[in-house]
Amino acid sequence: MTYRGVNAAMETFWARLKVEIGWIRGSIWFNTRAEAHAYLFEFIEVFYNRQRHQVGLGHLTPAEYADKWRHDRGDSKIP
Repeated sequence: MTYRGVNAAMETFWARLKVEIGWIRGSIWFNTRAEAHAYLFEFIEVFYNRQRHQVGLGHLTPAEYADKWRHDRGDSKIP
């Protein structure tokens, strides 16, 4: 079994994260580890996972995609 490319997904994620944070915030540097942790948590959980338009989802946000998927299935009662 070869381990070539095992880290490729994470390397891509961290590179993309640095680019997006640098573009939004203006810098990838933080004064404290706690400040970095709080910013990264908000960025990933609030913006990236809920509000950012995803190419793989047809340029919809994850919330819009989930709503469309539920509507297409007829499951309007699922939150």
